[in-house]
Amino acid sequence: MARVGAGVVRNALATLRAEDGGQYFVAAVGPCLSVIHFEIGPEVAAEFEREFGPTTPHLHPGPRGRPLLDLKGALREQLEQAGVREVDVMPHCTYADAERFFSHRRDAGRTGRMAAVIGVKG
Repeated sequence: MARVGAGVVRNALATLRAEDGGQYFVAAVGPCLSVIHFEIGPEVAAEFEREFGPTTPHLHPGPRGRPLLDLKGALREQLEQAGVREVDVMPHCTYADAERFFSHRRDAGRTGRMAAVIGVKG
């Protein structure tokens, strides 16, 4: 199985550093599943333990015996470990807020579109 997130945070920052030469980054983690709605299987939990250590704070016991994942916390940790000093984490949950967000899990596969932006300040 591939590493958690396949190194997306690490690779994106390395690419930006190579392209721009900059060392100062700010990041925002946008709306996504909150920990109470992000149930994962044991194989995904094992990858998170491998990436973040066996005592990772990003995994929690779930009510149905399957782990719950704190994706926002994991992303914050990866960004901070990669040297990002300013990380803003949005409080919104895409599963809980059906008025504003699509959720593949909540809506049984019905999807919409969201966007993300990564760029260099000109």
